Amino acid sequence: LPAIESVFLFNTTLSGAPLAQPINATALQTLQMQNAQLSGTIHDSFHAPLLHTLTLQKNAFSGTLPTSLMNLNNLNALIAIDNQISGTISSDIRNAGALKTLGLAKNRLSGTLPGSLGFAGSLLSFSLRLNALSGSLPAPLAYMPTLQDFDVAQNALTGPLPPFVA
Repeated sequence: LPAIESVFLFNTTLSGAPLAQPINATALQTLQMQNAQLSGTIHDSFHAPLLHTLTLQKNAFSGTLPTSLMNLNNLNALIAIDNQISGTISSDIRNAGALKTLGLAKNRLSGTLPGSLGFAGSLLSFSLRLNALSGSLPAPLAYMPTLQDFDVAQNALTGPLPPFVA
């Protein structure tokens, strides 16, 4: 369905793994699948050059977050709260220049926060609450002048606070 611009699936009893196959949606601008009982991985071949909003909240998506999502030039909201996404946050997040909202709370993310996160464009809201992140907060986070909401509560982070927090 190459001409579809928006997909909304809220509070459904649908099932399946709709993102496990390569995605080539050249007209897609909004993809919102919330509380839809969907599962599976998110395929690394995710081509949707006009996509600006991707919401996958309250499903059972698993596997790692594909780096191809970070290369979507128009993506300004990536919200995948309350899933089973695992792995680390890719340093490719610095490529997400339009990203304003990153919501990955209540997943299974681990490892450290990449320093490149501090160079992630014009990020306004950042939530990684309730994951298994460790290590210290990277110093480049201080270079995020537009950041308004920063939530990394309930992780295993240690070390000093960056200057923007202290």
